[in-house]
Amino acid sequence: MTHGDGLVASALQNHAQRANLGYPDPNPYFAAGRRIAQGMPLALSIDNFLDAHRGDSAIELCGKVAIVRAILNAERSSTLYTDVNRPSDLVRQESISDTWFNKFWKLVTEGCSFEQLLERAKTISFIVFNYDRCIEHFIVNAAQSYYGVNISEASRLGAAISFYHPYGSIAPLPWMSQPNSVAYGAEASEPLLLACAQQLKTFTEAVDHNSASISGLRNCLGRADRVVFLGFAFHRQNLKLMWPEQRPEANRPHFIGTAHGISADDLHLISSEIATLTSPQTQTYRDLFCNQLFHQFWRGLSMN
Repeated sequence: MTHGDGLVASALQNHAQRANLGYPDPNPYFAAGRRIAQGMPLALSIDNFLDAHRGDSAIELCGKVAIVRAILNAERSSTLYTDVNRPSDLVRQESISDTWFNKFWKLVTEGCSFEQLLERAKTISFIVFNYDRCIEHFIVNAAQSYYGVNISEASRLGAAISFYHPYGSIAPLPWMSQPNSVAYGAEASEPLLLACAQQLKTFTEAVDHNSASISGLRNCLGRADRVVFLGFAFHRQNLKLMWPEQRPEANRPHFIGTAHGISADDLHLISSEIATLTSPQTQTYRDLFCNQLFHQFWRGLSMN
């Protein structure tokens, strides 16, 4: 028999007590947790499951708290986790040598000083449909390790790059100098889980086309001349969220992307959908992993 997470259960009980302003009744949340556990084998993802139960506040909160717990655990056990008390351990090179992070860093730093990279960074944007903060964390730590700058200087690089999270992220990182920041891989606590859960959005909650986040990422894509898809599932809602209508021919970018695990028939349909929404210039490859894509198109993606 599989048991639930004690900290998640305690956080939900804590929430129930505050919400009821009296004797806590966490049973609706515990029932929601069991419902999620029973339904997840039939779901495409936890996001799809929560969207299917939109309006059920107990399931939504329970799912979001569990997502935060899982992300913090994954951050702490990931190869990107670093001990802030050990500056020499900012980026363990051997742990990222085969990742696209490594290839991306080598590409953008080719032939430039740190000050030149700060200018180059202003032309780079990331649209992240997950809730994690991996790329933000990596870039600032890599800058310290590679250029020997301090966290204050490295934060200038992080701030120069635009990051968009249409569905939110669990919390800002400390270098972002925003309220309620949470360190990468921080130890979870009941208040932290509940606070971070409020930052996450389901599919339905995110589709506010007038929000600053959505407007920002659309403006970003409207100026782009190259768009790279990495590990993107090409969900129709996400494509339409990025490009709600056709754009003028002159502004259509060149697309390169991975499509590992997507069938040839589906990939043909995806290319047609992208062409309808934004651009016919699409190259997607089923046989390339993310890190391999940078090797394959090094010169085409070069910023020199």
